[in-house]
Amino acid sequence: MYVYQEVLPSELSQALERLLDENEKIKSNVMKVERFAAELQKGSNPPDIDQIIKLKCLTDALSQSFETHERWEAKVLFPLMKEAISRAGDPYMHTSLWMLEKGNPGDQYFRLYWGQVSTYLEKLQPDSFYKGLKYLLNGCRLVKEQLELEEELLLPHIH
Repeated sequence: MYVYQEVLPSELSQALERLLDENEKIKSNVMKVERFAAELQKGSNPPDIDQIIKLKCLTDALSQSFETHERWEAKVLFPLMKEAISRAGDPYMHTSLWMLEKGNPGDQYFRLYWGQVSTYLEKLQPDSFYKGLKYLLNGCRLVKEQLELEEELLLPHIH
């Protein structure tokens, strides 16, 4: 039996279940963005405006869902985890939780991506678009790593 089973209120268990559900939805959005970006990256010609708009919409949806997720974590999940950690007296988890609370730089890469796409649209420089795709794919990688870290650190506490 894991020590947190004795100190986890049902509210925290429900929050951790929600974490898992939201992480799966965000991962699905990440995969959509990555797939479409990879298609555009393979193309021999710069994408047309419809493709750029589609990728921007996918990226905005991903960014919005991740921002909403992070706000919920800060408001609900992390305070519940802090309480459980304090009850269990687990100093390792205090550090791990602090690392999660720092947030994720993925959104920064999404903004860099859009900046490069804007440059491409203004100056018609294909290199700007492809550089932006690299930023976007890095942002996706960072978001996935953050979600995996959350699951690795927090989800073992619900079983």
